[in-house]
Amino acid sequence: MVYGIISAKDNQTSLAYFKSKKVSQGNLVAVDRLRQLVNVLTAGDVVHIVSVDRFPSVNVFVTFAGIVLKTGASMKILDQPYLDIGNGKHYKSSIEEHLKVLVGLESANIN
Repeated sequence: MVYGIISAKDNQTSLAYFKSKKVSQGNLVAVDRLRQLVNVLTAGDVVHIVSVDRFPSVNVFVTFAGIVLKTGASMKILDQPYLDIGNGKHYKSSIEEHLKVLVGLESANIN
């Protein structure tokens, strides 16, 4: 299956992007409903996202990316293609370390 993650930031242009990637209207998932998507993701699925800024936090993004890898699905991000994963692609160690730092900073700011 092909899915798209959307948020209030998405407009007609980003919806056209999902249409070009053959994401059906029923497979557009609001970012606040990621749990439902996680429950149905399987190997071979593809999740399209316009930008990581659709996620409510860095931690949510990192957690979701880990789940995508564990299920054997893949994730493609239009604005940040260096964060694409799946189909044998993993994050470089430098990107993983940077994401950990961002999660730590975000956590410190929240607390």
